[in-house]
Amino acid sequence: MQENQEPSTKDQDSPHRLWFLPGLAANHKLFAPQLAELPEAQVLEWIPPEAEESLAAYAQRWSQHLDLGPKDILVGMSFGGQVALELAKHLPLKACLLISANRRSQEIRSQFRLQAKVLPRISDSMLRQTFLKVGIPLLKRWESLTDQQVQWLEEMVEEMDTSFFRWATQAAAEWDYEFQASDFQMPLYQIHGEKDTIIRIQNQDEVELLAGASHLLTFTHSKEINQWLKNKSAL
Repeated sequence: MQENQEPSTKDQDSPHRLWFLPGLAANHKLFAPQLAELPEAQVLEWIPPEAEESLAAYAQRWSQHLDLGPKDILVGMSFGGQVALELAKHLPLKACLLISANRRSQEIRSQFRLQAKVLPRISDSMLRQTFLKVGIPLLKRWESLTDQQVQWLEEMVEEMDTSFFRWATQAAAEWDYEFQASDFQMPLYQIHGEKDTIIRIQNQDEVELLAGASHLLTFTHSKEINQWLKNKSAL
């Protein structure tokens, strides 16, 4: 399986390159079905945030160190979608693709904002146990996950950088952005689960909806997502 990588000029001869950004508490394993089928796909590795840095400031700073150009496609899932949007404002990309993500801060649920406020009171060990004992079992039931997918989720929790997770959760909850198409110089495409209760989008005309699907589309609807990625990459 491919590990997280930084962009390299050695890949410039490829027709296009797909660069993935995962969601909160996730890593490259969230895209295991995509990495197995799409040889041009890689996962960007987060850079360390600065103290109290906003999501927009983080992305702008990061964009100055990314060697991405007109052959590159940025793919953000969930929290990664927020970062992808902010990065895309500063990069000359071929396209920006969003999976199970939101385009505007108004789509962030109040429950998530409350969880972000409570997070500083929770120890790292308690945080991991909450994911393992509560969060993942709920996702397994809601998303009808396979044993392999549950194992990937458990491994991601064990491998999670809790310092980055704490910053990312706070930055995502405080993200202040109202989507404007004029902010982007490349096509932007979005796909979303019809039954996604984690992120509820405001304007369904902006997205392609997957009937009966929830949030973890890269796992539960990998064939559809892989085909969607291929189709959008070919445009």
